[in-house]
Amino acid sequence: MTILSPPLIIDRIKVATLKSPIAVFKTLDGRLDALFAATVITQRRIKAKDPFLLGVFHEGMDLASIKNKLNEWGDA
Repeated sequence: MTILSPPLIIDRIKVATLKSPIAVFKTLDGRLDALFAATVITQRRIKAKDPFLLGVFHEGMDLASIKNKLNEWGDA
């Protein structure tokens, strides 16, 4: 588990490649958990459609939109 603030998650996403993206989950207490999406455990959670999965992100995506979403999710 890697509990991070939205700005730190964006920093990780900025350098995450398509082959090694970052998965973001909401924790039971409402914090944001950013993990490497390519790990076996994270892949199991993604394939199982974990209800806490917020998204899987990498550097080629719209970072401004992701930043807005992370800020919304982090405040919720």
